[in-house]
Amino acid sequence: PYVTVGKLFFTQYGVNYVCSASSIGNYAIWTAGHCVHAGDNSSSGWSYNVVFVPAYQSGSAPKGQWSASNLTTITAWYTSGASGDYRYDMGGAVLYTNASGYKISQIVGNLGFQYNYTRNRHWLQMGYPAAAPFNGALQVINASSYAYDDTSMGTPYPVGVGSDLTGGSRGGPWIYLF
Repeated sequence: PYVTVGKLFFTQYGVNYVCSASSIGNYAIWTAGHCVHAGDNSSSGWSYNVVFVPAYQSGSAPKGQWSASNLTTITAWYTSGASGDYRYDMGGAVLYTNASGYKISQIVGNLGFQYNYTRNRHWLQMGYPAAAPFNGALQVINASSYAYDDTSMGTPYPVGVGSDLTGGSRGGPWIYLF
């Protein structure tokens, strides 16, 4: 699944950011909600200049680049995500075809979804951490296990895992049974 995961470049309120994302089929990618919207209940909070680079590696785009045509997040993130309620920090984008006319899934494939399973699992987190000690140049894979439920936010409880991945890796997938 390495090539299904990529670096997501975007701008919010004039500031450039990066996240991680993954191809989920056809023209779509899945990422964190804060990567597509600031979570401040504002129509101007949407990200722009959004570009997905699958298998990004040290400044190169070996599988090409895709610009986003449409962004989405859930209403709870749009209206109150900036308050730090990460239960709703989910987002996605529909991408244009690349310069050769291919949709993202035709080039890199896609990952599936799994939900309503026990939390007591072991995952591989994949992403592009950009804060020290990382620099965002390479995809990092981190083995992590369930550690706790964050009960400070209400249900559904966000899952806490052991991880040293830093900013930039959010939005990347957690893969079970790699």
